[in-house]
Amino acid sequence: MMCRKNLAEIIYRTACAEDLERTYEIFVAATNELNVRRRLPLVQYNGKAPSRSLAFRRHVLVHDAKRYWVAEDRDSGMLIGFGIATLRESLWYLAALHVWPGYQNQGIGRRLLELCLSPANSPGSQTFITISDSTNPDSNALYAKHGIYQYMPLLGLEGRVPAQLDDKTQLRAMSFTLNGAPRTILAELDRHVLGVERWTDHTMWLTQPDLTGYLFSEDERVVGYGYVSIAGGVGPLAVMDSTFTQPALSLCLQHLQKKGAQEAAFKIPSSNHAGVGYLLKLGFRLHTILLCDASQLFGHLEHYLVSVGEALF
Repeated sequence: MMCRKNLAEIIYRTACAEDLERTYEIFVAATNELNVRRRLPLVQYNGKAPSRSLAFRRHVLVHDAKRYWVAEDRDSGMLIGFGIATLRESLWYLAALHVWPGYQNQGIGRRLLELCLSPANSPGSQTFITISDSTNPDSNALYAKHGIYQYMPLLGLEGRVPAQLDDKTQLRAMSFTLNGAPRTILAELDRHVLGVERWTDHTMWLTQPDLTGYLFSEDERVVGYGYVSIAGGVGPLAVMDSTFTQPALSLCLQHLQKKGAQEAAFKIPSSNHAGVGYLLKLGFRLHTILLCDASQLFGHLEHYLVSVGEALF
C-alpha cells in the first residue's frame, strides 16, 4: 500500500548505532518487494542481520558517518529509508540506497542520494560509483540523472566447489592478519585496480572471523591479494596482471576445499575475461547480472573481483 507523505513530514538525519538493524530490515523489505515482482527468491530475514552486514554498518559509522543517512516518518517515528556512501580519497561509492515499500516513488530515495552526494559530505573532485540491479530501471535512471552512468556488467557466478583442481599454479598463497598486513603492498594493488588506497576497508575485512586474507606471490614478488570466506564467498580479489587471475582463483578454491566448503560465490566484472572464463569452465553458473555505474572511467577492473558478503566494493 502506498503511504503518500508530504515531504515536510519526512525527517532526514545521519544514522546512529540504534539504526543499524532497522536499515538492514529496510534493505530486505525493499529487495523482496522487487524480487516478488520478478519472481525471484526472497532474502531470508529472521529479525537479525548477518554479522558481516552489521560489521559493515558499524564500519561506516566510524569512517563515513556523514555519508550514512536515514529518512524517518515524522508522524510514526518509523525509519523508512537509508543511504550509505563511502569515500576513499577521490573514489566515492554508494554502497546502499533503499526505501521501505509504500514510501517509494515519492522522492525519498532521490533526497537520500543527494545528501550522500553533497559536496559538504564528499568534498573535492571525485569519481562516483555504485552497483545497481540491471533489472531496476528506476534506480538506474536516478543514478544517471546524477551523472552516474551504467559502466560495466558485474556477473554473479555461483556453484559447487570442484572436488579436483588440476591447475599447476606458479603462485604461492600466504595468509596474513591485521597485525602483519603489508599496508604498502595492499595500497599499491588497490591503486592499480581502483585508483585509490583503502587501508580503512582492509581493517574491516581482516577483523571478520569468517574471512581469511591471502597474499599471492610469484617468487618473492607479491602480485595480488584475495579474501576467502568459509561460507564460500571469494572477494575482494586484486591482481597486478590478468595472467595471475586464474592461479589466484585456483588458490582460493583450494582453500575452500580444505575448509570443506561446498559452494562458492563470486561477483566479477565482465571485463575480467580470465576470471569469468576460468570460473565458467569449472562449472560455475551465471546467477545474477548487476551493473557497475560510474561517473567516469576508473581503475583496471579486469584485474579485480568485488567483495561479497557485505556492501563494500
